Amino acid sequence: MEEAKYPIGIQSFENIRRGGYLYVDKTAYIRRLVSYGAYYFLSRPRRFGKSLLLSTIEAFFRGRRDLFEGLAIDSMDWDWAEYPVLHLDLSGKEYTETGQLDNILNEYLSQWSDRYGCDVAEGADVDERFRAVIRKAAEQTGKQVVILIDEYDQPLLKSLHDEKLSEAFRRKLQAFFSVVKTMDPYIRFAMLTGVSRFSKVSVFSGINNLNDISLDMGFNAVCGITEAELTDYFTEGIAGMAAMSGLSAESLRRRLKEDYDGYHFAYRSEDVYNPFSLLNTFYKKRFGSYWFKTGTPTFLVKVLERSRLPIPRLNGYRCTEEQLSGSDVYLSDPVPLFFQTGYLTIKDYDERFNQYILGFPNREVSEGFVNFLMKSYMRGVDTSNMITDFVRAVEAGDAERFMSLLQSFTADIPYDLIKGTGRKGEDDGRRYEAHYQDMMYIVFKLMGFYTHTEYKTSDGRIDMVVETPGYIYVMEFKIDSSAEEAMKQIDSKGYAIPFRSSGKEIVRIGASFSTATRRLDQWLIAFGE
Repeated sequence: MEEAKYPIGIQSFENIRRGGYLYVDKTAYIRRLVSYGAYYFLSRPRRFGKSLLLSTIEAFFRGRRDLFEGLAIDSMDWDWAEYPVLHLDLSGKEYTETGQLDNILNEYLSQWSDRYGCDVAEGADVDERFRAVIRKAAEQTGKQVVILIDEYDQPLLKSLHDEKLSEAFRRKLQAFFSVVKTMDPYIRFAMLTGVSRFSKVSVFSGINNLNDISLDMGFNAVCGITEAELTDYFTEGIAGMAAMSGLSAESLRRRLKEDYDGYHFAYRSEDVYNPFSLLNTFYKKRFGSYWFKTGTPTFLVKVLERSRLPIPRLNGYRCTEEQLSGSDVYLSDPVPLFFQTGYLTIKDYDERFNQYILGFPNREVSEGFVNFLMKSYMRGVDTSNMITDFVRAVEAGDAERFMSLLQSFTADIPYDLIKGTGRKGEDDGRRYEAHYQDMMYIVFKLMGFYTHTEYKTSDGRIDMVVETPGYIYVMEFKIDSSAEEAMKQIDSKGYAIPFRSSGKEIVRIGASFSTATRRLDQWLIAFGE
């Protein structure tokens, strides 16, 4: 049987269908969208299929029934008439200058004006030109207009750290998008997609009739691939890859789930696989960090540093739906941005407090992000020679060895990195403690160990708990104090007691960091509770 063709990087619905590429049928969602509403907004991470979704909607409204043969929407009672479609894509630009947004908007407006014979002067404001194009397209064709705007927020995301430029983009986009609301009689359907919903920066104020389906359970899987779709569309691919790798089909599916599944875009919804990583894995017949490597989260790390949010809090963070939907407070609370960009996802829901609980979706994202953080926190430090020794020492219970390695580690970290990573309002001592706690969390997490910071007990909070198949390390850190003082706190507060029934050997470690030497200074190790 001929091997499936996987549409790597192809975002055109027509090209996928005409080229005989594998297409996971999402057209039932389009039926619901066009049947029950007219104005929508959808937020999804990059490379999750937003552009393909809009391309499919465009083909539908252009009356291309031939492309939908055999798909769910083919049987829909629809006239399949051609509607005028205005499709705007704001991705692919750096947006370092205000003129770049003007240029791309005017370029599209000129194309549409030529297509529909609109004679508004090119020097007119973009909102005036947009309004004229919509009216002219409807009048010329006798059909209401379909407006599709892909990656609307790219100018805003690209300018997050340039307040003046960002404000200029906001004003321009507000004026442009507000046209949609004023032209309602001329519009049949409109959809915006993006990564973030900047709800309080005026972009949406002009078109507040948008139905935001980003957290709607009914559209959780409108982008991405579900477990059922994996079975329906990829069974042959799984069998072929399993045979090549020597794994059973069951083992391969388990690995796929661990690496690429786990996304949730609604309250208690089914798991969704990352489509980009999944397609690349089947195409190349090997596992890899395909999605993560296509975009480094540099700007997210900058946001994280400015917000002073402790890194360990990312996994298990609680927030409301209002927080999750907006990005307006990203400097004080960057977590919604981490969710919207795909580095965190919904893991659970607390009905009592109406809070979403977030976490890393899968191994690709967890390991990739922690590895990226490690490089950011330890710039200039060569870790390649100590990783193997470190892992072996932790797994073997050789606490003296891995603490010595950590001492070497911390001795090489530049002072300016420590100085700049404290929480707002903290003194120098707490700043050092926060930095080293973040750093040690990253190190242990990167090595694949279960790591928990600020572990709550009945009598306090343990700075760090690290668990391996054979050992549980209970760790307390002090700044400019002594290892004896740290160990005394572990023992006096009974920090090791909650783990006595684990069946694993407990190792207590009291450690001290010195602000004078800027490194791990001394430690004490004791076995048992």
